[in-house]
Amino acid sequence: MFARMRIVCLSLAIGVMVLGCMKAAVPPNTVIDPPPVPASPAPVSPTPAEAEENPLTALVSSSPNGRYSVLGVVRPKIESDGYASVLAKTRDTELGLQKYFNPWITSSDQLINWVDGSSFIWDGRILIDLEKNARFELPVPGPPLSWTFVPSDRSVVELVLKQGGLLEIWSLPLSSEEPRTIYSKKLDTAIGEISGRIAAGPDGSVYFSVPEAKEFSVFRLSKDGSVTPIQSAASNPTLSPNGRYLAYTFLPVGGQPSTRILDLKTSTNLSLDLPIGISSWSGDSKLIAVLGPRAITVADVPSGMTIRSIDCEGHPLLAHFEGSRLSFAEADMSPSRFQKVTLRQVELITDDK
Repeated sequence: MFARMRIVCLSLAIGVMVLGCMKAAVPPNTVIDPPPVPASPAPVSPTPAEAEENPLTALVSSSPNGRYSVLGVVRPKIESDGYASVLAKTRDTELGLQKYFNPWITSSDQLINWVDGSSFIWDGRILIDLEKNARFELPVPGPPLSWTFVPSDRSVVELVLKQGGLLEIWSLPLSSEEPRTIYSKKLDTAIGEISGRIAAGPDGSVYFSVPEAKEFSVFRLSKDGSVTPIQSAASNPTLSPNGRYLAYTFLPVGGQPSTRILDLKTSTNLSLDLPIGISSWSGDSKLIAVLGPRAITVADVPSGMTIRSIDCEGHPLLAHFEGSRLSFAEADMSPSRFQKVTLRQVELITDDK
């Protein structure tokens, strides 16, 4: 499994770099013309049922005020062994956005992250304002391995791997401020060793993983620039919205990888038995969903209990919480490509006592 993760990460990094090379260069801080859409767009709110009319719609992401929704539509590639591109569109308009998509490691927040009621960030590279019908290319210094939005700073934080094994973390403000490097490290390992996940807390701290002493370790980069080791034998950090819990992939030497959760307030690991997979948090930081190859495990983190196991006929992907519901896509990927994508919603009942 660990070897497979390394191969997948290598494939993702190479794919992202290839896609980055194919894109036309856009000077930093340049406003480009958007595709033609109505001058005063009407409210766009496609439901999952409407989206499912297109069998390859894999994600419906709604703005916080419910006025707009953006669809992630999978475009299969026969030669890519199950990988694909994802296009962003509203009900009536394609937005001219595309992202290289790897279903084994891509999470929904790596595609779309809403800034406000009408603006969202796509792929960590482009800020789209649907109300003003405008877009802004963020000055990304290279193909990002991972990215996250920091609401408190209104900035995008990017994890970038450059030639020669130079790992950098960049802060890209959505204002007119210049981007800046907030971390840089020369790695001695090959590109396939990079897990490519980064997470930011409400206080602006950034969590990331790099190989240290021939194993992965998770570190915290504080706003003052200090770097602190958080967890050894760990990768793929995913932080709860309130900043208290850190989910990560535990990688024991000679053992079976799993998903663990660290309580950052007490510095202790919770006694939750979770499989390895892509993690997604609920907005209140109480629930976590871990996506495996054919099932989703949902746990109530404060209570330390697994509350639901959802069996899937296909590969589950792009899960996100909508209140008490878990929304996700189920993909039929045989043979070696997307055949059909079905949107599902599961109501979750938890005990708040």
